Amino acid sequence: MKCSFCQNTQSLPELILTRGRTAVPGCVEGTVRIVIDPRDADQLLAEEVLVTPMTDPDSVPAMQRSAAVVTERGGMLCHAAIVCREMNKPCVVGTTNATTKLMTGQRVRVCASRGLVLAESNASALS
Repeated sequence: MKCSFCQNTQSLPELILTRGRTAVPGCVEGTVRIVIDPRDADQLLAEEVLVTPMTDPDSVPAMQRSAAVVTERGGMLCHAAIVCREMNKPCVVGTTNATTKLMTGQRVRVCASRGLVLAESNASALS
């Protein structure tokens, strides 16, 4: 699913917090949860956006609870991409900087169809 806002991001580059590659298209809004250590994945609440360097099989329960997944590493065949395709969850991979550009508790819009993570407070007002 592509939202109308995501189609017009060229004119609003200041809203783009990070970008990567589309692994699974979709657009969702949610609260960021940074998870560096997979053992901390149980802290992720339902419908939060999972932001992590990369996923592994231990991350699957958190991925199931999440609204979307954003990783710093990986490509179209990485663990996050494959699992999110199976779950039909929006997923952006290979951002290189998501865990440093985003903060736990921050509201964002993940426009995975374009490989973007946007500042949600302004994005909501403009859609």
